[in-house]
Amino acid sequence: MDVERYVVMVEVVLVRDGRFLIALRSEQEEHAGGTLCLPGGGLDWRGPEKDVLEATAARELLEEVGMTAIPPFVFVESHSFSVVAPVVDIVFLARAGADEPSAAQPEEVSAVCWMTAAEVAAH
Repeated sequence: MDVERYVVMVEVVLVRDGRFLIALRSEQEEHAGGTLCLPGGGLDWRGPEKDVLEATAARELLEEVGMTAIPPFVFVESHSFSVVAPVVDIVFLARAGADEPSAAQPEEVSAVCWMTAAEVAAH
């Protein structure tokens, strides 16, 4: 029996003063290069047994945009889609720590900015 395996992704809606941290995917990215996205990435199964989703969210924030979040990470939604492989995407909401964001991994994220919901919708 051939069973497809899902890739599990975690994304974070990071909020500060009514604005959301939005990243611009690098043009080098294979999937959706040059488009807006939320910071996030693949689930790290080697993480702690407890709170593995939240640990992945925190790690991805730090790696991609140099940010920390103030716990808790609040579950927003999950959905699935298919790119190269089927993906389960889990989205969390968290408050931003005091750090300032940057494109910490320019091969993945070329820029970051704070946007209101109206600005994101208009983009």
